[in-house]
Amino acid sequence: MAVFYVDLHGSDGELRDDEGIELHDLTSARRLATEALGQIIIDNGFEDQYGLKSVRATR
Repeated sequence: MAVFYVDLHGSDGELRDDEGIELHDLTSARRLATEALGQIIIDNGFEDQYGLKSVRATR
């Protein structure tokens, strides 16, 4: 297992994940990033306070 970080990128800059999470592989990290993006959309709709542009999973 490896530690992956899921960072949010928006019009206001970047919100970096400083803690990370242990996952089996990059596919799992990408799935987590996609789920995080989906949850942000559900929670905020089109009125996203962060101006979210992308989510990135890195190791």
